[in-house]
Amino acid sequence: MGVGTKEVSSRLRENKEDTSFKRVLWFLAHNDQLMWLSFAYLLYGAGTYLTNTLMLYYFTYILGDPSKFSWLGIINIFIGLLSVSLFPSLAKKFHRRNVFILSISVMLLALVVFMLVDKSLPLVLLAGALFNLPQPLIFLVVLMTITDIVEYGQLKLGHLTSLIV
Repeated sequence: MGVGTKEVSSRLRENKEDTSFKRVLWFLAHNDQLMWLSFAYLLYGAGTYLTNTLMLYYFTYILGDPSKFSWLGIINIFIGLLSVSLFPSLAKKFHRRNVFILSISVMLLALVVFMLVDKSLPLVLLAGALFNLPQPLIFLVVLMTITDIVEYGQLKLGHLTSLIV
């Protein structure tokens, strides 16, 4: 797609200043919205990573058949494609904030289902699918929020590189 394309010259590209890691930390500390979003996403990422890791544990030690874990992976490929394709219409109809709240609610519901499923493979797959369905939506909401934060950081700190690493 990039073959034959040329960058458009703009004032944004005129900034040739290198940004050091120390400067990035300074901007993070001084951009309250970015700091809190980063902290919240760090906690969210740790929670989803831990839960996904425990899913493999569940298939291996509770269900006794780790080969069934691949079924969940296959299901999640299609679920991910579906949720990403639905994001624009969902965000337009319900607004990003509500998509985010609903997505987190679905993930929490999935965790409740996980607690109740015992050794039922179909229910484990359902819970895993419910848990993974909103993850791309949450990522997209956060990504769109970062674009808003870039503008906020530029306004507050007077420099566009306040958020670009």
